[in-house]
Amino acid sequence: MHGLNWQDFGARWLDNVRMQWTTMDPLCEKYYAISPYTYCSDDPAKNIDPDGRDWYTSQNNKTVFWQKGNVNIDGYTQSETYTQRIDDHTTIEYNQNTPVTMSETVLQPKDFSSQMKADGSGKKEGEADNCFYQSGKMVEKSGAKSLDSPANGITDQKKELNYIEYQASQGKSTRLQVDRNGDGKGDHWVATSSVKTDLQTNTVSSVGFFDPATRFPDKGTNNSFNVGKDNSLTGIPSYNRKYRYHVVQTRKNKN
Repeated sequence: MHGLNWQDFGARWLDNVRMQWTTMDPLCEKYYAISPYTYCSDDPAKNIDPDGRDWYTSQNNKTVFWQKGNVNIDGYTQSETYTQRIDDHTTIEYNQNTPVTMSETVLQPKDFSSQMKADGSGKKEGEADNCFYQSGKMVEKSGAKSLDSPANGITDQKKELNYIEYQASQGKSTRLQVDRNGDGKGDHWVATSSVKTDLQTNTVSSVGFFDPATRFPDKGTNNSFNVGKDNSLTGIPSYNRKYRYHVVQTRKNKN
């Protein structure tokens, strides 16, 4: 309003031009060594201040705030960590008032699809017995369409990770081909289920995936790839610990 372009943080307003608050911190009497007009102790790259105050979780889970120290407050539960839901598929984990990781979930356990029969008698019949087919079906449950043509495969590790991260930011899963026998050749397909980003380094730390090779949902959905310094994706599937998966291709989704 009135051309001020101030930001409302709830407890006070921030002037973006001067990068200063228009009023004093309402909790400034707790921190005499810090100017009452500073933001995040003058270290906004490390700290955050969601609403101009410090922050506990109410026992009815309706309100959350952060407060320095460990004073007991009636009606609230204290915790050093807190997970904030940003939208339907994004959460941010805090350690005290510092954001540590961001998780973008693109598949839910109900989206799991297996190539194996439920009774344990082997693979399903016909096309449904194929890991490529079932992984594609799981990608579709995220609202995307994984392309079938090998020409739409990405094999460069950095480009693969960038593509997976971008699709996750859009709420979309991707289909990945892995080498599980150690011969450097792709012999199995899985679908990404989540991406976790380290907010301290601003790099992807792990990529979750759903594996159609098992009939047990708890094992098929409880998997993740670690991200190497060379951007490689490697992981051990829950259903068979003798395998070591290494991603060799990421299949693009339809635009």
